[in-house]
Amino acid sequence: MPCCPVSQQNCAARHRSSVWISRSSSYGVGSSPKSPRILVSSIIPLPPSDCPMQSTQPDDDAQMAGIPALVLICLLLATPALDAQIISTIDVRGNTRTRSDVIRRELLFAAGDSLDAAVIDETERNLRRLLYLGRVTIITEPAQAGSVNVVVEVGDLYARALSPLFSGDIEEVSYGGVAVDFNLFGLGQTARITAFDDARSGRRVTTQYGDPRLGGTRLRLATEAGWAEEGHTIGLSLSQPFYSLAAPWAFGLSASSHGSRTRLYSSGRLAALYEDRFDAASGWLVRSYGGDVKIRPGIQLSLSDRTFSARSPFTYQPGNRRRVTPSLVLTVWQPRYSTARFIRYLGPQEDFQTGSWLTLRAGLSSSALGSDRDYPFASVSVSPRFQLEGGWYLFSSFVARSRWANGGYESLLTSSSATLYGRLLDWPYQPALAARLDFDTLSRPEDLGSQYLLGGNSGLRGYLPRRFDGRRRLTANVELRPLIVHRPDWALGAALFADAGGAWDDDPRLYSSVGAGLRLGLPRIYDTPVLRADVAHGLGAGVWQLSFGLGQYF
Repeated sequence: MPCCPVSQQNCAARHRSSVWISRSSSYGVGSSPKSPRILVSSIIPLPPSDCPMQSTQPDDDAQMAGIPALVLICLLLATPALDAQIISTIDVRGNTRTRSDVIRRELLFAAGDSLDAAVIDETERNLRRLLYLGRVTIITEPAQAGSVNVVVEVGDLYARALSPLFSGDIEEVSYGGVAVDFNLFGLGQTARITAFDDARSGRRVTTQYGDPRLGGTRLRLATEAGWAEEGHTIGLSLSQPFYSLAAPWAFGLSASSHGSRTRLYSSGRLAALYEDRFDAASGWLVRSYGGDVKIRPGIQLSLSDRTFSARSPFTYQPGNRRRVTPSLVLTVWQPRYSTARFIRYLGPQEDFQTGSWLTLRAGLSSSALGSDRDYPFASVSVSPRFQLEGGWYLFSSFVARSRWANGGYESLLTSSSATLYGRLLDWPYQPALAARLDFDTLSRPEDLGSQYLLGGNSGLRGYLPRRFDGRRRLTANVELRPLIVHRPDWALGAALFADAGGAWDDDPRLYSSVGAGLRLGLPRIYDTPVLRADVAHGLGAGVWQLSFGLGQYF
């Protein structure tokens, strides 16, 4: 006999709605993007005696009037079954090289905690960020009444590689090789050696090592050392980032030394060449408050010493500078996330940060602290982000930095950007559509030769590298990215694109190009790379140009 007017089946459905965390992880290429699925299978159905008996006189007005009350009583009696599930055990499965304790240390929950959908979801995102893990799914299995066993299923990526490197275009080919292990000894550490011959700056060799959990703590270590024909690089960083949304503090220290040669151009020709050495150190501390909206005030102290030396036969060089700059930072951020596939990559599940944020910074350069100049400075960064209907995403940003000196604002830099992503699921091959619009400006009295470059891989395919230069730069790009073949180990895509843009000082002029290319995705390789090859033609004083590189163009 049914337990109440909503029937025993519907009562059980209500029980299920309390233990299903409404997310879904598995879907095909043509399906709508969804979030990961978590199933809590330890459902405790109510025995019939726990619900009021149904009346045998359904046509009695009084009985009909009592139906809402009976529904309420049934739901109230079901409340004990809706209590939060307790995590009994945690099992890690599917890992072959990564040690289970390395995965466990990234979990934001532990045995004895209440099962929390938001925490499970955040844990999955954190695990997917690891370059050596691909598939990540968290499910549950039944345990004793009121508890569940959590199963963390992962898939290791190929994290070791000895690979050639190529970039640039047919006019300027840069090449080299890299030996890398993004999961050293299965501990999640990173070791990398890169040898590269850059078409402009010559040969360089760089080594990098990183440990995201130094000594089993939350401290993250990153080191870098390199030699180049035109300079050097040395870097050391020790930090504790916001490892979860609930983490209250982030802090860090860093020091670096970098030497290189800077080139300035005029209409594609070399106009200046000088040595640039930049030594810097910084420390920061940030506090996080809030839940649905994060408020993060912080302090930062930066020290830098920068020297320049002109290379013959050129004489121009910027002025040397030494800066000690304390500053205050405030970030307001709304953490929101969405997942999709085949938008920017070819295969893996992609996490989009769809919450907007605002960052304000104000500081001071003071000779009393050791600076060579006195001035206050400020910057603002705002990034409105939107998840639109039909699985479309609109990401925008505006950044401005300036300082007050000599009775007015100077050294003003601005950058504006808007990018649209989505998939046309009703079209053949279900292509992704990507569109981008960028506008950058700069005015730096200390560096009168500062400029933006445009051409080739710098924003306008179909034109020679560094063909255009100026203190203003506008670029617009549209790409249609059909997915041709998708397999578990690889995916083949294409791109049809149009670029437009220009770089100038006083007289703006825009140029355009069209082209097509191929994309090869390797979702089983560390960082799920996309190999890119494009052929483009400039529609006005342009050339036919073959370019290639790693990652989508934007």
